[in-house]
Amino acid sequence: MTAGLRRLRALLLVGALGCAGLPGDGAAPPAVEDREHWLRNDTLHVRMRIPDSPPGRKPVILSPLGDPEALLRRGFVLVEFEIDWERVREALEQEGRPERPAPEEPTGESVGAWLLASPRPGIVGRGYFALIAGNVGIVSDVLDLLESLPEVDPSRIAIAGSSTQGFVALEALAREPRLAAGVVRVACGDYHRFLRSSSLGLKDDPRWLPAGELRLDPDYEAELREREPIRHPERLPPRPLLLVVGSEDRAIPIACARSTGASFRPAYEAAGVPDRFQMIVFDGAGHHLGEVADALTLHWWERWLLPADRIEGGG
Repeated sequence: MTAGLRRLRALLLVGALGCAGLPGDGAAPPAVEDREHWLRNDTLHVRMRIPDSPPGRKPVILSPLGDPEALLRRGFVLVEFEIDWERVREALEQEGRPERPAPEEPTGESVGAWLLASPRPGIVGRGYFALIAGNVGIVSDVLDLLESLPEVDPSRIAIAGSSTQGFVALEALAREPRLAAGVVRVACGDYHRFLRSSSLGLKDDPRWLPAGELRLDPDYEAELREREPIRHPERLPPRPLLLVVGSEDRAIPIACARSTGASFRPAYEAAGVPDRFQMIVFDGAGHHLGEVADALTLHWWERWLLPADRIEGGG
């Protein structure tokens, strides 16, 4: 797809989301306070950027995507967080505990790649989903902090994420009712199909799929079924959720994304808010979606987190 066609597609998609303007683009940048907090015995680092306007309590975006200056001009508080693993290691050493259990020894040819790499098919991606679960727990701690701050509107705290952070954002939305909205890019809520088909997982390789089936260890299987967002779609509405994926993404197969949309859409319809779930597929795109996705994300936040009088033409 050419750059011109991408720009045209962006305009069409933005119009479909129902937003009319881009307030603040021509305005002088606001004064911004940079603030840091340390949680969990100083192992969890939270970084905040707080614009001075508009006055009063402001909407918040966790793990923001796109142009941070555009978000700050619109009055969003931006929050990022991460674990300081060096401090975790030091704390565990002081307590005489290992940082993590010893990994399981391979029993044959290992499977998967990157963070999903595993010594055998039955536990493919288990460490990856453990990492995601840990980050979902971190989100709850960050929300506790944000709710205590006078600059924050606790009813307008949203979360975004791309790739691994997209999995975190989606699972956090399903588990944390204090989150008001979400944008998830190049991630999905069908964990089984992801593990089976992703280029980072089993890649639909028949060697690891006996009788064509994904067979996980029973305890791991039970854990995924309890956590998998597609099995609990009723937990998401009425919070607005935008899911953006690429049709040619090998890491997040389109089949995984489509099954996620097929699960979520009826839940939003049953809740009487079908317009609050949007799934957009970029034809021909892979894992990196670029400026078009950034524009869509910005309009999503404007539509659902800003008052109507803050958006040109309504919204």
